[in-house]
Amino acid sequence: MNNNTFWVNGLDGSLSYWNGSFFEPFAFNEELKSLRPDQEGWLDFIGLHENTLFFQLIASDYWEITYPIYSINTCDGTTATHGEEILDFLNNTAPTDQIIKRRINIAKNLQAVKDSLKTLNVELRKISEVHFQWNAQSKIKNVKNITKEIIGLYIDENNNEWIATKAGVFYFKNGDLSAEPIIILEGIGVTVISKSKDGSLWVTSTDNGLFHIPNITIKKFKSKDWLDGETFYKLKKADNYLVVMSEKGRTFLLTKNQLNAQVDDNIIVDNLTNEKRKIISSSVHNYKGIFNMLQVENKTFLVYNSTGFNINTDKNYIPTLKYKFRTLSATIDRKKNIWIATTEGLFKWKNEYKKTEPALVPIQGIRDFRVNDVKMDNDGIWLATPKFGLVYKRDSLEYTFKHEKLSNKVLQAIYKQNDSTLWLGSNRGLLKAKYTFKNNIPIIEKMDVYTIKNGLISNYINDVSFWNDEIWLATDNGLCHFKPSQLSVSHTIPSLQIDFIETDKKQAVHTTQVTLPHNENDVTIHYTGISHNKPKKGFYRYKINDKPWVETNERKVSFLDLNHGEYAFKVQCRSDNSQWSNTKQLVFTIEPHFLERIWFKIAMICSVCIIIFLVIVRYKKNWQKKLENENRLRKSELTTLRNQMNPHFMFNSLTAIQGLIYKGEKLEANTYIGEFSRLMRKSLEYSKLENIVLEEEIQFIENYLELEKKRFKELFEYHIIIDPELSKSALQVPPLLIQPLLENCIKHGFRGMDKNKLIEISIQKHEHINDIFEVIIKDNGVGFDLSQLSNSSKSVGLGIVKDRISLIRENLNNKEVAFYIDSELGKGTTIRLLLPLNT
Repeated sequence: MNNNTFWVNGLDGSLSYWNGSFFEPFAFNEELKSLRPDQEGWLDFIGLHENTLFFQLIASDYWEITYPIYSINTCDGTTATHGEEILDFLNNTAPTDQIIKRRINIAKNLQAVKDSLKTLNVELRKISEVHFQWNAQSKIKNVKNITKEIIGLYIDENNNEWIATKAGVFYFKNGDLSAEPIIILEGIGVTVISKSKDGSLWVTSTDNGLFHIPNITIKKFKSKDWLDGETFYKLKKADNYLVVMSEKGRTFLLTKNQLNAQVDDNIIVDNLTNEKRKIISSSVHNYKGIFNMLQVENKTFLVYNSTGFNINTDKNYIPTLKYKFRTLSATIDRKKNIWIATTEGLFKWKNEYKKTEPALVPIQGIRDFRVNDVKMDNDGIWLATPKFGLVYKRDSLEYTFKHEKLSNKVLQAIYKQNDSTLWLGSNRGLLKAKYTFKNNIPIIEKMDVYTIKNGLISNYINDVSFWNDEIWLATDNGLCHFKPSQLSVSHTIPSLQIDFIETDKKQAVHTTQVTLPHNENDVTIHYTGISHNKPKKGFYRYKINDKPWVETNERKVSFLDLNHGEYAFKVQCRSDNSQWSNTKQLVFTIEPHFLERIWFKIAMICSVCIIIFLVIVRYKKNWQKKLENENRLRKSELTTLRNQMNPHFMFNSLTAIQGLIYKGEKLEANTYIGEFSRLMRKSLEYSKLENIVLEEEIQFIENYLELEKKRFKELFEYHIIIDPELSKSALQVPPLLIQPLLENCIKHGFRGMDKNKLIEISIQKHEHINDIFEVIIKDNGVGFDLSQLSNSSKSVGLGIVKDRISLIRENLNNKEVAFYIDSELGKGTTIRLLLPLNT
């Protein structure tokens, strides 16, 4: 239509049209129904003019037009019927749709078409497989049997004819039907061909989407000696020939005139004079080994093949290869070093070939990896590898390219066109890399990918070469060639829009910013991208907030059980050359539940704080009360223990006095009773105190020891040593703590000994712990077995002291306060008390 409206004809005869956003039913579909009296069949579209659409009731043969022809005005819905004359009118208005013009011409000249079909021995029912050309009088001038069903036609401004069929596009340059057509997108069902402003062709297909065909002609080289679709592995330029090797080991020579000769015992030469036959016949065998030989010096060659490589001085003789590695490619650098690409890794053979052995050169620390091709570049080399992709190596520099368009591709071959252009053959198309050096590091500035969508005969490129001013490709589907200047890709940025966001409550919102209630936290976002070069995988990529990009082919993405908060959803789509579109963004907010709102949280925090405060106050009161009770209990226990000391001491002392009286030593008994009474008075005073000064404790100990010496007639000696850093008048010690230990020394430690009895009492600051001092009581007595301590009489006094030390430790919460005892039979006993340094 003149307003470029896109119309769709339904099977029920109704029409719909694209209004720019979606399809809308035609306002006059009821009028269209009236054109079908029996309400059966459907109206078939055959032409248009301004605001009028022309139809016929469907016939058994698409190319036959039945009468009358119906028309309807899209503005007011008026209908009309027409006879055969309307075809002349439609033909003279030169409709842009060539398939409509073809149909009108066939309908107008059906008899002439039938006669032409008979000439070609084609049945009438195969009329859709035959292409007709018409003169100015709409008469048939040329006929071509395509043998494929024709679905669409396009004739460009240069009269080149593009025929869309169910098996690809048939291209006739200048409309010359006498020449064999070039087939593009072979095997793909093509429906419509259209041309864009840049001269590119856009092709729609039945099952493979939309294709872009640049304004070029990629030629497939054919020869009667070659099998259709034969795989070619290697290309080499030599003299005026391009040498080609096939999968079957056959070698061919291509001349500048694209004549060829097969290099084997049965030489095949096309259209050559006898003289040229002799020249080729004598020389072709010289090219048979071109794929497994590299000249490194005047009479020195690197010979290699699928079983190994070696240095040879005779290029016509291939010896048993010494180094057993499957060799794929080789090159020599400016320093005459040989670089050899094998399936087991990259070898370097230094220029002194007879004196050195080839050595494996690791890439990224790996030695065992396949290298498919190696090419020189000034002082460096380029490597084509399956594992690392494209690698550049020079001296100690090793650079692996991480370009997006190199990912998921196995590089097969490298051709260096000049100092800034590389052509890379891969298993997924041909790559053209424009590069430059910055700080001696190669930087890829631009990379394009060409595939069958751009007219290549295959995506599997085994080798690349430049010959006869053209790029030549060896593929698994034969040879093709083209001029580099003709090859181009579309850099059209795809269009993209976010359609809507849908929640689990089926609420669809068309906007870029959405607020959702807390219970609608399962969301699905729909989006649509349009690209004329859509990739097979990863057409879209999306991310939410700061998460990484995720690639997908789906037109929607779901996020389930989202927490409340703000989310920024971003999406892009890309063309086949990996150019991403502008980012579209949708911001949506999921409101929190009232339990998660700030005011509720503040109220809850305040409530919790009040409860915690009350609990702490109550707990503190209970804790203080508990501490007071525990302190009273501990004091009571200490007092009890101290009081236990008095009767124990009194019993032993009275026993001594009794012994003196019994012996008749009245004067000594009287003196002993006087000193004993003073000691008892001190004992009674100290038993009421928690701590006394060190000086008082020492006096008490000395009084006790003097009494015991009198009791035992001075059969032992004692020494008391006090650290000068300790103040005897200030240091606080628990009373009556040392006396029971001294009593054990005298009563049990010296049992059975007659002389040299010694007790040493040392009071000093702890060597490592600042707030602790220690009392060390050491005797040279008989000692005892510590394992029998609990069963002996010694345990009564020692047990009381240990219990007091334990209570002091708990009361002061000081883990360093301790009691230690060490004894060995025949070597005496040592007791250590670790006490708090209180002043």
